[in-house]
Amino acid sequence: MTLPPDKPTERQAPARWTGAVGRLVLVVSALSLAMPQTVVAQEKRTLFDLLFGPRRAAPPSADDPRFKKVPQPSRPRAPKRVAKPVEAEVAAPVEKATDARKLLVVGDFIASGAGDGLTDAFTTTPGILVVEKPNGSSGLVRDDYYNWLTELPRLLEEERPAALIIALGTNDRQQMVINGQREKFGTDLWYEEYGRRVTALAAVAKARKVPQIWLGLPPFQAPSMSAYAATLNGMFEPIIAKAGGTFIDVWDGFADETGKFVSTGSDINGQPARLRSNDGIGLTKAGRRKIAFYLEKPVRDLFGQTIETAIVPAFRLDNESLPDLLNLSAPGSQMLETTVPVGITDPDLDGGTELLGAGRSNFPQSPSAPRRALLERGEMPPAPSDRADNMRSPITP
Repeated sequence: MTLPPDKPTERQAPARWTGAVGRLVLVVSALSLAMPQTVVAQEKRTLFDLLFGPRRAAPPSADDPRFKKVPQPSRPRAPKRVAKPVEAEVAAPVEKATDARKLLVVGDFIASGAGDGLTDAFTTTPGILVVEKPNGSSGLVRDDYYNWLTELPRLLEEERPAALIIALGTNDRQQMVINGQREKFGTDLWYEEYGRRVTALAAVAKARKVPQIWLGLPPFQAPSMSAYAATLNGMFEPIIAKAGGTFIDVWDGFADETGKFVSTGSDINGQPARLRSNDGIGLTKAGRRKIAFYLEKPVRDLFGQTIETAIVPAFRLDNESLPDLLNLSAPGSQMLETTVPVGITDPDLDGGTELLGAGRSNFPQSPSAPRRALLERGEMPPAPSDRADNMRSPITP
């Protein structure tokens, strides 16, 4: 039996699908022929490109002339402006007076920094002359290198200062020779011997009646060194007080709220500044000036006000310059006569016989006055007409 020709068999079905694919290929070919020749010449498109999009172009090579950068003429760049740190204005130094009082500064490198700061602090004070005689590597331990117990009497004899500032201890964190034996740092015997040497050095200035100011140690970056400095400060204070000197504690000026080391802080003007050097030990210019700030007031208290006489007027309000407050009358004027106060029971001194208000009033009072009727009989005056509290007023419709 044969099938009608319009119903294809299973063997004829693949031929129909093959014809559909062929027609799709013809359409693709027609589209490719309709595209501009320049595009076809540049890139051949395939059936995959039409169905899934064009392929990603390869990156251009360095030799392709189309992608070579044309060198642009270089423009000179303006130099960068670097903000210069604002430095405090230093007043011009004045000539020191012939009788200026000497302030001798001795000790280690902390004393050297304090001396520099004091020189700047008193640069406009003609009555104070700062004399710096420190030894940066010295201390009280290595007396074989520099012995302050023998050098300080010589300096006091040569300079004859009016006051003395001492700053020692920073270089003394090392072993000490005691009675020919080397003693390790930090032992009880070490601190006992160190306290004896501090007492002996303070006695040198006390014996020559030179006022002395001992400068306490600031904190340091290394925690162990800060602990050592705090221990020495606790040792210095009672010894110097017993010798009649003054101990100046500068710890808080170089530490944070918890008492720990800080490299930056407020300078003498309250502005943030770097106070310590990079090693966490030395002092910057602002740090040296801040240490001097702690010493200025004690020095001025020792020397008094005579150090300012060259630049400050000599008139001061003290017991000698105050005028006599009991005799302030001008020349040629007469003293004012005092007037005896009038007694309450004796008005005759004032030219009268009765006190004010004693006489009766001359104004007659009417018995029908509203005030008298209210006070004596409790009668209130009638309310004005047409007022809300006048109940007798007629109500008009």
